[in-house]
Amino acid sequence: MKQIYYLFGVIGVLVAIGAWVFLSQPITPNTGNITLESEASPTTTPLVSIENPLIATSSSIITPDAKGKVFARIGDVVGLPGGSFKILGVTQDSRCPAGVACIWAGEVQLSLLVTEKNNNSTKIIIKSNAPAIIIGKSDVTLVEVNPAKQQGLISNETYRFVFMVKASTLKAQPPVAVIPTTGIHGMVLIGPTCPVVREGVDCPDRPGADVTLGVYDMQSKLIKKITTDNNGSTGVISLPVGVYLIKQIDGNVYPRIPETKVRVLENQITEFTIHGDSGIR
Repeated sequence: MKQIYYLFGVIGVLVAIGAWVFLSQPITPNTGNITLESEASPTTTPLVSIENPLIATSSSIITPDAKGKVFARIGDVVGLPGGSFKILGVTQDSRCPAGVACIWAGEVQLSLLVTEKNNNSTKIIIKSNAPAIIIGKSDVTLVEVNPAKQQGLISNETYRFVFMVKASTLKAQPPVAVIPTTGIHGMVLIGPTCPVVREGVDCPDRPGADVTLGVYDMQSKLIKKITTDNNGSTGVISLPVGVYLIKQIDGNVYPRIPETKVRVLENQITEFTIHGDSGIR
């Protein structure tokens, strides 16, 4: 009988020790799917920032910085007091290409969709380094276009623009007429300009001024006659979608302008450059 009492005594001691160990452990609450503050994920950096508005997507609304500057690209929407504008595209880029001696620097023309406070929308043209235009309650000037013009086409994705915005001090004026959005724009360059081209001697092509060209369809029908300006630019020529041949029709032996084929796409201005032969040898 004493042995039985002894066995129950040992069992009681072991149970007491186990209970003491269990109760001494800290209790951790069951948080389920709740994330504790100490484990919270860091805040995601926004894609658009005032410090670097160039990374804005086409659906972003950009506003002027503290100095009144707006950095934007094609597709961006710029919000202003009393209105906004969306950059639709470059309709003309007649800037003088790098490495070419031009009589004037040329300009860039942008097509904008302007929306006023009453939600009325109008397409207008803004020109680089030209007088300001009124949008909403602001004077807007296109002050910078990048990259610099090169010989060849600059893709829409590459263009970057800087606008200067100030509180309007101008009287209301009619918007600039919209120029074509489907057609062609060309540059004619003539070379060589030196009798003998030597290594290390700069001898850039010159603009092909006052060159008369004909735009023909593929059935050799003359569609339009165009004459280049002092910078060798044809200006923006409105044409229906299709394929065309650009030919010299002024009858001059020199400069000799080679025949060039261009393709016009819907809502695009096809850029082309023709290199003519000056006849200098």
